[in-house]
Amino acid sequence: MEYPIAAFADGRYSVEMMVMPRGEYHLEVLEEGEALAFVLLRGQISVQVNGRQRPQRTLLATPHAPVFLVTPGSYHVTANKNCVGFRGVRRV
Repeated sequence: MEYPIAAFADGRYSVEMMVMPRGEYHLEVLEEGEALAFVLLRGQISVQVNGRQRPQRTLLATPHAPVFLVTPGSYHVTANKNCVGFRGVRRV
């Protein structure tokens, strides 16, 4: 569940509060030139990269290690623990 907090530069940049209970998941799709960041205050999420030419890999976001996604493609986001944090997006 995401709650909009702020949008800047005519919607090119946005920050949302993110709350995900354990086991919740969703799909993120990044287009060319977009970037996405997950910064957690509590909990843990795993981001699985669905690569076309490279094997799938998993990134882990924790309160001490945010995840930044800059490569276009689709990403499967799953909450490993109940989490609260921020989701920031930069669009072209």
